[in-house]
Amino acid sequence: HNISADYLIFDDVHLFEDILDDELSFKFMRDSDEFESIKNFLIDNEILAAEELSKILSSEEIKVLHFKDEEQTIKFIYSELAKLTIDSESDFFWKYMRYKDYLKNYLFFITRDGFLLSPLVKPLSIISQINKVPYKVYFSATIPSKNQFILTLGLNDKVKMPEY
Repeated sequence: HNISADYLIFDDVHLFEDILDDELSFKFMRDSDEFESIKNFLIDNEILAAEELSKILSSEEIKVLHFKDEEQTIKFIYSELAKLTIDSESDFFWKYMRYKDYLKNYLFFITRDGFLLSPLVKPLSIISQINKVPYKVYFSATIPSKNQFILTLGLNDKVKMPEY
């Protein structure tokens, strides 16, 4: 369905952070086939030793994985993750297609529960459905400053804030 709107109103916009996080993040839980595929990619490409990965996965530690160069990052995004899009009906397929060009800017976390790819700042501006709405109104009594507001929602600095 195609719905158009002139205004989009976010009341208690801080509550939108979790929804935005779910939309923009990729989670691969330990019991999934995708997790196994990514784990094998990391080991086979010598990005992370099997012993080190096992140690992280069995601890409470959260590790940010850094690929050694852009070539390795691109290989991971456009080769390994692309392999996981076989089912064109899956949620992963559509999410990957929407955000694949932004993934090189994502952080890669390894936790006891699995792998997480997530942007440091959740760029609200890359969600095309929201961008199509010309006027957006954000309400929040808990985000204390314009800078924090912009950082939290990944907005540009043209946001107008009321003067008190």
